[in-house]
Amino acid sequence: MKFIYIRISSLALLFVIFLFTLFGCGEKSYPDLKIILTTSDNDLIGEVSVVAASNNGDVREFLYAGTKEIFIDNPYSDMDITLRARGYKFFTVNVNLDELKQEESCYKKELTLEKLQPFIKSDDFVTGFKSDTGPDAFKSLAFKTDTSIGKAYAVKFYIKDVDDNPTVYFINSKKHPIHFDFVKTF
Repeated sequence: MKFIYIRISSLALLFVIFLFTLFGCGEKSYPDLKIILTTSDNDLIGEVSVVAASNNGDVREFLYAGTKEIFIDNPYSDMDITLRARGYKFFTVNVNLDELKQEESCYKKELTLEKLQPFIKSDDFVTGFKSDTGPDAFKSLAFKTDTSIGKAYAVKFYIKDVDDNPTVYFINSKKHPIHFDFVKTF
């Protein structure tokens, strides 16, 4: 097996590095993106999950706690940003940096999180579970079933207006053992 050695002078190597720095590798470099979060009720946001996805399939995920400012360093020029925060509607927005005005040393984009409607509870269904009472509320609607990994609790659910304004109904599965009976009633 023969090895081929190429000897490059230091000056030639520095010149190549200079060219890459000057022209990059084809992808334009952008300053940071600062997302300023506001809420429909002016509350402090607890935890926010952010997913930034480029058109070429690259995805980056971030998790922020107790802040109204999110920074995305080296952002994609055109990306979809999905925001998820407990108690607020999830949403996705397209951000094109070429359409934003650069302020100071970064681009800025203001986004408003919309508060979810309070959960509805009746003898027939609930539309959500609170974190502190969720397990007990879930069990109160569930029926016990045997599975291959042991006993489990199961709750039937129905999603109304899935294409427009979806609402999930967690059905009292003891009272309504068949989906159809619940759906035709509500």
